[in-house]
Amino acid sequence: MHLLRGPYRDVRVRFHSLPGSKRYPENEDRYAVVLERHNTILDELFAGTDVYLITPVWTTEPDAPPCHGDAEYWESRLVTDDPDPEYRTPTSFRCPSLSWCRGCLDDLLRDVANDKAAGALVADVLI
Repeated sequence: MHLLRGPYRDVRVRFHSLPGSKRYPENEDRYAVVLERHNTILDELFAGTDVYLITPVWTTEPDAPPCHGDAEYWESRLVTDDPDPEYRTPTSFRCPSLSWCRGCLDDLLRDVANDKAAGALVADVLI
């Protein structure tokens, strides 16, 4: 997401998930705050619409790993933001579409809050 800071600085927004800019939820009350804040923002943007859920899968091999569940393969890229070729990362992107409803991404939002998932983007299907 740090790559969006430069070219998209005028259309990119960052929201703090917890009061006091705390990084991780420590209990269920804090998870409720995280989920409420994210669902409120996503409701404002996508209520009643279909969205793409774009998620990266980083690998050490250039071939895309198999998709699981409802995920659909979208494309693969070699991430070259590190100048050292040894640290360039093959990345496959999944891009299923879904009808947005409050709470439909709560499991993913919890994983992101716990650093178990990263790089997820929710986008209008009309992009």
